[in-house]
Amino acid sequence: MARGFGKLTVKKVEHLSRRGMHADGGGLYLQVAEGGSKNWLFRYKLHGRTHWHGLGSLSATLAALRRNRAACNRQQAGAA
Repeated sequence: MARGFGKLTVKKVEHLSRRGMHADGGGLYLQVAEGGSKNWLFRYKLHGRTHWHGLGSLSATLAALRRNRAACNRQQAGAA
């Protein structure tokens, strides 16, 4: 089983203030905007093109987002 190296933690997510995209792994990213707002995004490829799917604001729990990411991965695997 994977160790989860490099994954974001709840504490790290709360304290991130540097603008940009912060990877959690498996296509899940935390986007920090210039004003400090934070959103979760899922990145996937379909027919050779990269797409982004918004998963919501910071209010969602990290565990729920990872389950949602896994469901999105399964859905995209079926569509390809």
